[in-house]
Amino acid sequence: MFSRQPPLSRIESFSLRPAPATVLLGESLCALYAFVDCSGAIGATTPSGDVIAIDLDFANYLLEAAHVGVAHGSAFGVENHVRIAYAVPMPTPRDACRRIETACAALTPAVAAV
Repeated sequence: MFSRQPPLSRIESFSLRPAPATVLLGESLCALYAFVDCSGAIGATTPSGDVIAIDLDFANYLLEAAHVGVAHGSAFGVENHVRIAYAVPMPTPRDACRRIETACAALTPAVAAV
């Protein structure tokens, strides 16, 4: 059974909250996108040793490690976010969230500056 808690909210690197009001979603009256804060992953190191410096790096990491395509928020003026489309049948986003969760668990968190 699927948990009532949104899958992305279980991932430590993510925060689900509304994107800034200045974000424009185009002409569509029904946008099926979520802008997800990925700032918790910024500065982390991938298993291959690459440092995730910006949201584009994180989007590329998810594509390579989880085989999940997301758009980097900077392309829409929302830094440190990724845009996830969910206009697909429910099993697809559930599976994608599981793969994102696994990919995020493989990251080595950034060490806080002292």
